[in-house]
Amino acid sequence: MFVEKRASEIFYRYHQFRRTDGDGWLGASETISSCSVRIIDSSNVNVSSSMVDNVTVYEDTQVSYRLKGGTSGKTYTIDITVVTSESQTFEDSIKLKVL
Repeated sequence: MFVEKRASEIFYRYHQFRRTDGDGWLGASETISSCSVRIIDSSNVNVSSSMVDNVTVYEDTQVSYRLKGGTSGKTYTIDITVVTSESQTFEDSIKLKVL
């Protein structure tokens, strides 16, 4: 998946760990217990403190976070990690391009 934003934009994103058809990472009654979002630049430097905040579990099966900042013309990797009610850990990554 690829997300684009302008450096001046600030907005919320939601990342679903259960699909509407019931398939996907989480089991039928499994929920997300904790989550983290990390943003890494192309030099492998963690820039999370300046680009993401308000990370939270949303409606038990999603992660909500607010994207901000970034440098125009750069591409970043958003790494999302969750721990579930069944003590499973799942990770997903998204590419972020700042226009």
